[in-house]
Amino acid sequence: MFKKKSVLLSLLIALVTATIVTQVAWAMTTLSEGSLTRLLGPANSPIYYSSGACVGGSCRYLNQSSANPSVYRWELTPYGQNDWYAYIPTIGQAAVRYGVYPNESWDVVVNQANPYNQGKYLYLGYSDYYGSKALFLGNTCVSGWGCYGYPVYWDNMGYEPH
Repeated sequence: MFKKKSVLLSLLIALVTATIVTQVAWAMTTLSEGSLTRLLGPANSPIYYSSGACVGGSCRYLNQSSANPSVYRWELTPYGQNDWYAYIPTIGQAAVRYGVYPNESWDVVVNQANPYNQGKYLYLGYSDYYGSKALFLGNTCVSGWGCYGYPVYWDNMGYEPH
């Protein structure tokens, strides 16, 4: 009887330890929208917006534009490969295009208005460029989705190194 309890306790401790180590090893690093850097377009910095719909109670936005759009990036991440995520506020209305700067050939369109995408970190893609890089987002209208002047939201983003 004592041996069974000892074995079960050892298995439980091993399982809890493995779970904690796995969560720490695969923990996503998040960066806020607080220190965005302009890549392209006019210097009309995204507007601060206070809302519980955003991570930490605030995010930034610019309205969609086809005539004079801007592109902003989050902070540069450390050297290496990454999986990329973006938090989609629950108030999103526009289709947007995320990409990785520099030297990445992919971008991904996300419908910020889709309830399935809202209120969580959404997986965007994988980057295999080994240098420092950053996730970017612009308020450019996305072809095929309409251009209605809706807000494009910059909120927290996340990455997981490989």
